Amino acid sequence: RCMSCGSFECRHSFQDNLDVLNKEWVDNVLKESSNGANDEENLRADGDAYVEKEDFSDVIVPDCGSCNSGFVKPDVVFFGDSVPRHRVERCYAAVDAADGILCIGSSLAVHSAYRFVNAAAKQGIPIGILNVG
Repeated sequence: RCMSCGSFECRHSFQDNLDVLNKEWVDNVLKESSNGANDEENLRADGDAYVEKEDFSDVIVPDCGSCNSGFVKPDVVFFGDSVPRHRVERCYAAVDAADGILCIGSSLAVHSAYRFVNAAAKQGIPIGILNVG
C-alpha cells in the first residue's frame, strides 16, 4: 500500500519491478552467496535467504505505480504500528458473534490480541489458549 496516495499494488507486480530495477544487485548477491553451497543451505526456516552482503544502500526500491512518488509497504501491521480501526471493529464484531474464542500462538502480552480475549471474558464467552510458553 502506498503511504502517500493509499493505492494498492499486487505483491507479485511489485516483486517483478524490484527484480528488474535490481537485476545486477541480485545477480551479484546470488554469485557471492553460492560459494559452493546449495540453495537449501542458504534458505532459512521462515523462507528468507541468507545474504552475506550487509550494505543495501544500492538497492533501488520502486516508487508507487499510481502516484510515482509514494513509499510502498506491505499491507500488514508491523510491531509497534497501530492496527487500523476498521480491522479492530471487525474483530470486536467477530468476538460478539462467537460461541467461543481459541487463541493460538500468542502470549497475549500485546494489547492488539489481548483486548479481544479480554472482551470475550467480559461477555462470559469461553476462551481456550494454546501456547508453548
